[in-house]
Amino acid sequence: LFDRNLILQDLQNLQKNGFNAIRLGYFPQYPRFYDLTDSLGILCFQDLPFPYFTVNLLDDSLQMTKFLNYVTEFQAIAMQHPSVVGIGLGSFFTESRTISTADLNALHRLLSAGGHFLVYTTTFDPSFLAGDLVDIVFLNILDRNSPEEVLNKLDKSNFPDKPVFISAFSKPLSYRIDSTRMTYDIRQIGELYRTSMLPRWRENFAGQFLFTYSDYFLEMPSIQAGISRQSGCQMNSIGLYTLDRALKEDADAVIKHQWGILQNGADDLEDKDFGTYLFIIVGLLNLFLFLFIYRSFIDFRKNIIRSFRRPHGFFVELLERRLISYEQSLILMFVLSVNAAVMLGGIIYFFRNNLLSDFFLTLIIPNAALKMYACQLTWQPILLVPFLIFTVIFIFILLTIPIFFISFIHRSRIRFRQAIATGVWAASPFLLMLPFGMFFYNLLVVMNSYWIFLLVLLYFHVWYFLRWLNGTRVMAGWSYPRVFLYAVFLFIVVGGGLFFYLQTRENLLLHLNVWTQLFYFHI
Repeated sequence: LFDRNLILQDLQNLQKNGFNAIRLGYFPQYPRFYDLTDSLGILCFQDLPFPYFTVNLLDDSLQMTKFLNYVTEFQAIAMQHPSVVGIGLGSFFTESRTISTADLNALHRLLSAGGHFLVYTTTFDPSFLAGDLVDIVFLNILDRNSPEEVLNKLDKSNFPDKPVFISAFSKPLSYRIDSTRMTYDIRQIGELYRTSMLPRWRENFAGQFLFTYSDYFLEMPSIQAGISRQSGCQMNSIGLYTLDRALKEDADAVIKHQWGILQNGADDLEDKDFGTYLFIIVGLLNLFLFLFIYRSFIDFRKNIIRSFRRPHGFFVELLERRLISYEQSLILMFVLSVNAAVMLGGIIYFFRNNLLSDFFLTLIIPNAALKMYACQLTWQPILLVPFLIFTVIFIFILLTIPIFFISFIHRSRIRFRQAIATGVWAASPFLLMLPFGMFFYNLLVVMNSYWIFLLVLLYFHVWYFLRWLNGTRVMAGWSYPRVFLYAVFLFIVVGGGLFFYLQTRENLLLHLNVWTQLFYFHI
């Protein structure tokens, strides 16, 4: 999406409004971008996306090596462009007084290339600014609903001899997560505009609003670089300007009236596309299928009731070879998988615009091409729901592995039919969620808090885990405590292996540190 003429127009507008320096967040730009800033004489302060710096990085030889290689490679490019005058750590979450003066000086020399570049960092907290390391500081205002609180903290902070520049994300994270219309951006920008234009703030903070555009968000922000217009990505409808910098007609009146009015109907919820109804349609069909089978087949109905009311007796009968046909287990597994896919798909689709979700997706899927496919699934429920159905079915099959493992340790033999039935019929309480699963996305849209949903889901999953343990210990013929310990040990080994892989490959703890900071200052 690199359009030289449009970017040149943006840079010239910046110069026309009296600006001669810009901060480039997230990741470095194409060399062609720096060619333009060189020709116009606009200074660039470039954020480096790696690392999210903490004091532990200095003791981690592997991550420090990656950091040094990345910095030196970018500096080799930046040396060819005189407009690049500053290099900054993407985020700095360590109190600089915990680092020795020698280490701080060495880090400053590294980032500045021996004094060639200014060193800066970005922070969310105005009460903590890393002055011992940097030459300047950028403060991100993340909460557009209460910018005055951030400005008050900055006004009270004691930070002599270091310039502080106020910055902000182009899309606020602290407002409606599912906002796909322009109205919410107008309200947020308008509130920030009115607050910053108050006389007491204009006396202390000089600045100017430059309206550009925000429609460049392609499904997930971090995959916007390098994607062509023909890639089939879905463009969001948020923002005041279109991709070609044309002011939207309904935004013009708002700006002309100094943000004091909104168009009629601007408070309506976001436009409903087919994806928002797909969850309801699939959920209803799944509910009707279950009710039809439940009413038509007596044995299936009796097994459902028995597994729900007396799970221990049900699993004992299953161990004693009381036949439960594959068809019954497969039907129940399919019904539960569809409902789980509808609920999980609603959650994923609801958070499709969220930058924290984008950050998390980047962490677990470091490959850009693979992440692009994941984003396309996220934005197309008609593909997302079938994918999640097969994923949940695969998880049910995976749950037979610990059952076979524990049975093997105790030298008891069970059939695959018994193992799969144990995992599936232990989940029968999730049938209570069938009437609510289809409306889960709609409930997320209208609710202001999600803690109730999280607690309900946590309760059902803990309930399922205990029922699964009960069925596993019946199959293995062991006592409940032993099966519990072995199962927990097995899950810890698998989870620990995954954690070790992510920590070694992606430095998971540093990313979790960033996530914690974002949650604290966003929500």
